[in-house]
Amino acid sequence: MIEKIKKIFVENGYTLEVINGKETFVKNNLYQRIDFVKDWDEYIIESAFSRNEAENNMFEDSDYISTKASDKEILEAMKRCMD
Repeated sequence: MIEKIKKIFVENGYTLEVINGKETFVKNNLYQRIDFVKDWDEYIIESAFSRNEAENNMFEDSDYISTKASDKEILEAMKRCMD
């Protein structure tokens, strides 16, 4: 599933950078990364709104994606994160 999420970022014009050792998808001044919460069995899309925020780990939770989500649900969650 994580590969699907990464692919959606790239297909929507994001570039992949490594910031503080974590893969971060960047477009304009939007920095997004994917974390996994094992206890919830969900991926979390986190957002920062400047490079400074990203470098200082000031990410906010943008959306959650269950590992049981359908492709349609993944796309819907990703659209919410990118707007």
